[in-house]
Amino acid sequence: MPATFPKGVSIVVCTYNGAERLHSCLGSLLAQERGDDFNIELIIVNNRSTDATEDYLRTFYESYSGELTIVLIDEPNPGKSYAAERGYDQASFETIITCDDDNLLAPDFARTAFEILSSHSQVGIIGAKAIPSLIAAPPKWFDKFHRSYAVGDQYKKAGVVDKKGAMVWGAGMVMRREYWQLLRTNGFSFITGKDVAKAVGEDSELSLLAPIAGYQIYYSPALVLQHQISPARLQWKTFLTMCENFGRTEPFLAYYEYLQATQGDAKLPIEFYKSWRQHIRRQILSLIVQTKGRCLIKGALPEGNKYAALMKRYAAAAKQMKHREKIVAQFSEIHQIVKAVLTKHHTAEAVKI
Repeated sequence: MPATFPKGVSIVVCTYNGAERLHSCLGSLLAQERGDDFNIELIIVNNRSTDATEDYLRTFYESYSGELTIVLIDEPNPGKSYAAERGYDQASFETIITCDDDNLLAPDFARTAFEILSSHSQVGIIGAKAIPSLIAAPPKWFDKFHRSYAVGDQYKKAGVVDKKGAMVWGAGMVMRREYWQLLRTNGFSFITGKDVAKAVGEDSELSLLAPIAGYQIYYSPALVLQHQISPARLQWKTFLTMCENFGRTEPFLAYYEYLQATQGDAKLPIEFYKSWRQHIRRQILSLIVQTKGRCLIKGALPEGNKYAALMKRYAAAAKQMKHREKIVAQFSEIHQIVKAVLTKHHTAEAVKI
């Protein structure tokens, strides 16, 4: 029997050097609508911050006198995935909401998330709609790449996302605690996002594993948040660094997608490594041909050029693939988790029959 958890909402905030962002973020969480049918707890994980975050959180905790349960956690390992694991493990309630420290959740966010999960028993992951909150006017290229900033509509309509390889953003992501428990009891730990400067990938891992574990992906534009984006993050140089970080996660997400499509009946990790390495080389060669070699010359392509962004992404993926032994070992870890989760899911389905 799957583990059961009390009805309620656990909001997990992972923060790294968030002293200047937390006031607005936590203010939106304290303003969440509550009722007699569910409780809310707030779990804040300080991920090895070097600014005034620790002092701010201590003052916040000591001065709070409201009804919410607040838990503060220090996670010494740098990387959002370490912090997320600590926060999710600590969650007491069936509904978990991931709130980044630059997110402002609408007042009805927790209630809406609770109601969707309560009325859709097969849903394991829910994606939200993020509205960009910009201090300065965005660059001309922003609209072209806005999805990289996790803003806008994730899918065309609300409801179950019946699409192979479907993923949702971590900002405002809702997860069923039962699903997380299933993963953890089968030895799951994030592969991506375990670097303080590369907080990407953990949301995609959870999304890609959900159908394998027998859970549905759901999108609800009724779940609304504001995503605050600083002017520094809107610099083209910073965006290209983001593309590199996406590229570093790409081999692992590709393997998850492959295992999802084959239901675990897949090539050995070393075989996938070889084929995917050839794939990324072909992608890079194609870009070189399309740009007549300009993508290889720093600054040769103008700001906002999609080929410049793709080259950064593919080059980072190719560089990642040079670490053959490490990558194959991580592929093997993913494969083992997928096989274990599939076995549990098939056993549960057989019991139902």
